[in-house]
Amino acid sequence: MTIATEVKRVVELGTGATKTFYFNAPVELLDDLAVYTFDTTTNTGTLQVRGGGGTYDYTMSINSSTKYATITLNTNLPTTHRVIIVRAIDITQQVDYVEGDPFPAETHEGALDKLTLIATMLSEQIDRSLKVAITSATVTSIELAEPEAGRALIWNSTGSGLINGPNSTDIANAQTNAAAANQSAIDAAAAAQTATNIQNQLS
Repeated sequence: MTIATEVKRVVELGTGATKTFYFNAPVELLDDLAVYTFDTTTNTGTLQVRGGGGTYDYTMSINSSTKYATITLNTNLPTTHRVIIVRAIDITQQVDYVEGDPFPAETHEGALDKLTLIATMLSEQIDRSLKVAITSATVTSIELAEPEAGRALIWNSTGSGLINGPNSTDIANAQTNAAAANQSAIDAAAAAQTATNIQNQLS
């Protein structure tokens, strides 16, 4: 087949009245898609199971002509949820070419199709990742510090990597100290003005 439709992901809000959703791009195998639901009231995402018995687990069929997929949840998706459908293709190469054999055009095309679908899957993942602007002078990898609970990330002194910075308490204290410093500055300015007024009166 040819890959003329670049659908990277499908995101749809529930209506409470439907449990069927569509991935209108070629899909080869039933295991080549992953289906997630997201509860907007709890900000919780869940990977659903194909053939499972959970509330929003699902069944899936692939159209033999278009190769498009239809996903049917076990339960109508409520308006408090959204469904996310993405590719989840195993990155493998199982085509074995034997020297001297006739060229297997159909098999070769299938291998190229899989590579294209893998590229689309990776492109979707890259689209969701943090990246520096294309105009940035930073072209080398940006390393992260080892995660440390509760700490913010800040750029290091050379701007070449991210290090662990202040925690939430440090930030809260900084805000409190900044407010106190601002009030001190206001009080000092008022005192200076009072001193100036007294000096003018004595003069």
